[in-house]
Amino acid sequence: MSGSIKHKTPADGTFSATGATEWNNDHNLVEGGSAATLALGAIVDGEFLIRVGSVIQSQAGGGGATGPTGPTGAAGASGTTGPTGAAGAQGTTGPSGPSGPTGPTGAAGAQGSTGPSGPSGPTGPTGTAGAQGTTGPSGPSGPTGPTGAQGNAGSTGATGPSGPSGPSGPSGPSGPSGPTGPTGAIILRTDADTTTNTTVALQEHPSLKYSMSSGRTYIFAFKLLMQTAQAANGLKVGLNFPAATIVSAVAYVPESADGTAAQTTGWITTSGDSVAGTSCPTINVPLIVEVNGTIRPSANGTLALGYAAELSTTTGVIIRQQSIGIIKDLG
Repeated sequence: MSGSIKHKTPADGTFSATGATEWNNDHNLVEGGSAATLALGAIVDGEFLIRVGSVIQSQAGGGGATGPTGPTGAAGASGTTGPTGAAGAQGTTGPSGPSGPTGPTGAAGAQGSTGPSGPSGPTGPTGTAGAQGTTGPSGPSGPTGPTGAQGNAGSTGATGPSGPSGPSGPSGPSGPSGPTGPTGAIILRTDADTTTNTTVALQEHPSLKYSMSSGRTYIFAFKLLMQTAQAANGLKVGLNFPAATIVSAVAYVPESADGTAAQTTGWITTSGDSVAGTSCPTINVPLIVEVNGTIRPSANGTLALGYAAELSTTTGVIIRQQSIGIIKDLG
C-alpha cells in the first residue's frame, strides 16, 4: 500500500455533529494517489497486513510442515486399518517486515514514498504420506447347499370340447379321365370237376371265362387237366369269343403214347373252332391240354373255354379241378 495515514480534517474537540464527523474523518485511512478511504479489518498479532478490496487486514504466515502419515495396519479377515500418523509440528510464523518511514509533510510538498513490504514467511514442508497397509487374504467361500427335491408335476387339465367343424367347401370340377392303362394278369382256377360231356358239341367251362372290352388287346393261356374213360375217345378243346379284329390260338392235345406223335397240334382262329385228338393215350387219369393265344375284340363280350369228346359215347370227357386260365389285358 502506498500513501500515508493522516487526519482529513481536525476535530473540534466538542463532539458536536460536525465535530463527530470530523473525528471519524480524522481516524480514517486514505490511500495515497487514489485518495480512497480504506476500512480496517481484523488484525492478528504477529501477522502481516494486506489490502483486500477496500479493507486492511492481517494474513497468517504459512503453516508448518505436516508430519508423515503413519503406516496402515495389516488387514485382518478384511484387513484392519492402520493407526493414523501423528500430525507434524506447525511451522513458525515469519517476522513482520519493517514499516517504511513516513515522508515529511511539506506545505505543499510531494508525498513521501511508501516503504517496501516485508517478505512473506516461508511455507512449512508437507509431511510424507504413510505407507499403505497390505490387504488381508479373502476368507474361504462356504460350501454350496444341496439342490432341493423337484416337486411333483401337476395333473393335466381336462381337454376342452372340440369346436364345431366348419362347412365343407364346394368340390372343384373333375378333370378329364386319362386313358385306361393295362391291368394285371388274372388267374382263373377251377375248384371242382366239370360234368361229363358225352357229345361232340363244345360245352363252356363255368369258371374259365373272362369279360373283354372292344378295342383292347389280350393274351391268354389255359392249362387243363382233362380225362376220359375210353381210349378210343379223344379229347377235344375249343374257344368261344365275340367279333375280333385279330385272334389266333394254338391247342396241344395228348393223343398217343410218349414220342414224336404223342400229341396233336391245331389252330383256333374263329369262335367255336376246336382241336381234337383221335384217341386218348391213358384213361381215367388227368392229362395236360394247353391253349395259348392273342385276341383284340371289336365288340364287348366274353372269352370262354369249351370242352367236348371226339366221339359221342356214354363215357364222355371231363375237366378236373385245379385247371387254370391266365389272361392279361395289354390295353
